[in-house]
Amino acid sequence: MAEGRGTVLAIGEQADFDTVQTTYTQAYRITSETLGGQAVRWRGRDALSQGSAGLRHMMFEEGIDVAFDVELEATLEGMGMLWKHILWDAATTTGSGPYTHTREITGTRPSVPLTMEIVRGNTGKSDVVTGARITSAEWSVAVGELVKVKISVIGKSAARQNTGTIPSLSGARLVVKHHKLTSAGVTWNSGSYALRSFSLKLDRKLARNDKLGSLYTGEPPASDFTDVTCEITRVQADEVWRTAHEAGTQSDLVIGFTDGTRSITWTVQSAMITACSDPISAVGEIMQSATFVALDDDTDPGLKQVEVNSQATGEAA
Repeated sequence: MAEGRGTVLAIGEQADFDTVQTTYTQAYRITSETLGGQAVRWRGRDALSQGSAGLRHMMFEEGIDVAFDVELEATLEGMGMLWKHILWDAATTTGSGPYTHTREITGTRPSVPLTMEIVRGNTGKSDVVTGARITSAEWSVAVGELVKVKISVIGKSAARQNTGTIPSLSGARLVVKHHKLTSAGVTWNSGSYALRSFSLKLDRKLARNDKLGSLYTGEPPASDFTDVTCEITRVQADEVWRTAHEAGTQSDLVIGFTDGTRSITWTVQSAMITACSDPISAVGEIMQSATFVALDDDTDPGLKQVEVNSQATGEAA
């Protein structure tokens, strides 16, 4: 019986956009993936050509569309290669153990894309995606949960084949637990706030790059400006966020998790509240939700991630 247990994602950098990588750098436990059939076809549109019952005669291939999502548990160690291809920064590493890896988003993507192999549970089969670029990533957690990261991917091609050699799973079980949020909670504009949930999204807005003569996309370009947004829910205890929203206040927003000597911290730089609401629909505590948007202030690009762990290099981190 085909079962999803044991499904993992392995990644490795290619030599160029077209050449599949068969040696993987890291592998991760995943909670879901959506890669399915990729062929896009349409029925012939010449209105005068039809069968006796009025049906079209044939289908035509429009393209091979490799676009899918993967959700996985974030870990405090062993995700450096994935972070590099999300943030487009290989990290500046300091220290002598534990090491500090600092990454800030850039506008220059890694020079080569990834090969991604999704091992399909106990089936002995994998989906291997070449030319994979991560167009968006979303970190999220709520009370009682682990921090997860959901990535959206555009690839050139995908093929189902026998499972290859997969490296040991990265990060052991160093998952990011909700109750390991730093004691400050989230800090913004000189205040500290307790959270019920947060969601942080980086959206590169990459799009297919189709050309005559091929069914496959080329290197996907950006279709719009990059967005960094953070949605936070807290118990509504004051009017500080509503007042700041109306005033157009900008400040760095910081969220971090620490477990022993390891930690991961995000800074949403020059963040402004673009939406703030605290509706009442029950007799319990009033919840307040706010959406923060990062802006580039010509000094900080908008999002920084800092990992502290035992790995000596940014790509292993």
